[in-house]
Amino acid sequence: MCGYQDIERELELQIGMKQEVEVAMRLLEKDGHDKQELTASLRKQLEDVKNINIEMHSRLQVSTCHFTYTPLTNMHAHTPHSFTYELFLLTLSAYI
Repeated sequence: MCGYQDIERELELQIGMKQEVEVAMRLLEKDGHDKQELTASLRKQLEDVKNINIEMHSRLQVSTCHFTYTPLTNMHAHTPHSFTYELFLLTLSAYI
């Protein structure tokens, strides 16, 4: 009878180990699915941040675009009015 009890005990141990392995596999599968969902979410967030970055860069380029300073011809360079206009353009370009 000792042999039968040993076999029965071994069978119970094997069943217990199999159940533990099944639980571990389910936990690993759930963890894998959770990580896939997290990865997808992070990729979406990264794409959103990239798009925001591109939009902000475009806005910055548009807002810093200003008039190009071109000196007036000699004919107009000595008139007070042309000097005021040049100063206006320089001041305006600093604020744009």
